[in-house]
Amino acid sequence: MKGSPVELRYRALMGCLLAAAAPAAAIGAWPTWRLAGGEGIKGELLAGAVMGALSLANGAVLVRRARAGAAALTMTFLATSLLRVAGCAVLAGLVWQVLRPAAAAFLVWIAAFYLVMLAGEACWIVRALRRDPGSPPAPAQAAR
Repeated sequence: MKGSPVELRYRALMGCLLAAAAPAAAIGAWPTWRLAGGEGIKGELLAGAVMGALSLANGAVLVRRARAGAAALTMTFLATSLLRVAGCAVLAGLVWQVLRPAAAAFLVWIAAFYLVMLAGEACWIVRALRRDPGSPPAPAQAAR
């Protein structure tokens, strides 16, 4: 059975990702510079680009799937989150082979941006589901 469409905006995803990633990158830039210099910053920026591209691609799939309803959206989010691990490895390996960023900084920032971008996407999905009138209420709201 197809549920009512969930209003999911791609522009809101970009805002959530930026709100999550920019502070993390800014806070981590100084230690990265001190430990690895300019090559470390290059690794940080490349890791952010890799994870940003994966999150935006995942967001495009989710926006399309939101038309099928809340249940389909949440199941697709869970499934694509698993595929993100493989995509991250492939894309990071490709960037590693082509651009040769500083190893330690690049790998640390891939892991950090993976978690930050996943949190940003999760916030985006939760906000959309909370606005959706067809979604069941959160446990705290149901108790009221």
